[in-house]
Amino acid sequence: MTTTPYIGVTGFMSREQVEAALVDFPFSPFIKLMVGVLVSDKTLSGVPNSYPNSFPRPDDIADIFVDDPRVLNLVHYNTHDQKGLARQLDTVFEIAGPNCHGAQLNISWPNVEELKLLHYAWRDKQIVLQLGRVAFEAKQSPEVVAKYLGIYKHLIDYILFDMSGGFGVEINIGLATDCYGEYLKQGLNRHFGFGLAGGLDAEGIARLIPLFRTSQTLSIDAQGKLRSSDQLDLEKVRAYIQAALQLYKPVRK
Repeated sequence: MTTTPYIGVTGFMSREQVEAALVDFPFSPFIKLMVGVLVSDKTLSGVPNSYPNSFPRPDDIADIFVDDPRVLNLVHYNTHDQKGLARQLDTVFEIAGPNCHGAQLNISWPNVEELKLLHYAWRDKQIVLQLGRVAFEAKQSPEVVAKYLGIYKHLIDYILFDMSGGFGVEINIGLATDCYGEYLKQGLNRHFGFGLAGGLDAEGIARLIPLFRTSQTLSIDAQGKLRSSDQLDLEKVRAYIQAALQLYKPVRK
């Protein structure tokens, strides 16, 4: 299993925002900028979301994703109807256009059979599974979580440890470290990558330094603390990206 680590920014609403975030981002085989666009089952069906400045209209999504070797373009999808997940993602990928590389599933323990259907239909798409607070509490411990994650071997490309859910709650480094240790102990690193999220911005990156001293293969994602007045703040985005790049020693501009 080979996955490229990424520095993620979630909540893009326009192509211009993506292009601004890519200014000074290196062309490197060691790192990608993950461009995250939020979609829900409601917005997919044309129902306005409670956060209209975070969820673009479905017809606008394809234009947000740029064709650039530095990016990993992902739809971040949540749904209240897991039984139809594969079918819903068929629609998501169709409207997201040819530059969409896959999806992050903001879903608690999605059905394996649905993911198998998705894998067979969209083998070229990368899948990130969010390990959120609800999913973690259902299994109660890093050891049990890691063992259960084994059912997703060959079906996902990354697991994202994210207790924040996009609301800027700071990451619990101790718990994240324990989860990462169990992930390695169970040999899951042979099957999918490991990512971290939770209250990250340019200043918060420093909390991750101890983990990155042990591994340069980790990915990260940020959302809530990169916003001002409910809008993606491009100055905060660029500062966060530049701080995050320092975590990856092989990266050269």
